[in-house]
Amino acid sequence: MEEPKSGVYSSQVIEFITVSDQFCKHLVRVPGYKPSEFISVMQRLLPLLYLKAVSLPQLESVFEEGNERFVREEEYNQVESSVATLLGELDSFEEPYDQYLHESGEPVAASVSEYLADMYQDLKDCVLQYRTGTEDVMNDAVWECSLNFETAWGKKLLSVLRALHKIVYSGKDIDSREDSDSLSGDNSETDRSDWFISRRQNEYGDE
Repeated sequence: MEEPKSGVYSSQVIEFITVSDQFCKHLVRVPGYKPSEFISVMQRLLPLLYLKAVSLPQLESVFEEGNERFVREEEYNQVESSVATLLGELDSFEEPYDQYLHESGEPVAASVSEYLADMYQDLKDCVLQYRTGTEDVMNDAVWECSLNFETAWGKKLLSVLRALHKIVYSGKDIDSREDSDSLSGDNSETDRSDWFISRRQNEYGDE
């Protein structure tokens, strides 16, 4: 087995894990948001997550087999369902035509909730694997998540950001729908105390 990778303690990795953790925490708190609040948070968090992902150091895998998975189907479905319920008709959008994915030449139907749940699964697994404190596991968690960023969830991040941009600048009142209150729940107690990522920067360095 190779020697442990010192790169797992680099500032780039710690910042990526910190932002990923924040992303996952906001997705499990979706029922406490209004649609406009949630979209606003994602508009700020997704570009930061992309920046931290492209800043990761290049690591090499240690294990031949992948790390243990933590996110189960029930958790994935809960995240997807809560986002879909919150956004309602705003959840659906069209992906630009991709000749490698769709042979008809027509836009491909997609949903914000599904893409965010897919991202949640990769990022939550990475965060929990990193928290094990075992350097080889931490290394492969970051290595695999970075690889998945290149091939899968990075593209979905950009698609969601494009879809949310279109919603925000459509000129419509996002929260004016008749069912907006029932979709978003009681927002009076929404916890906004850690919307600023910097407050969590030291969490992983201390563990």
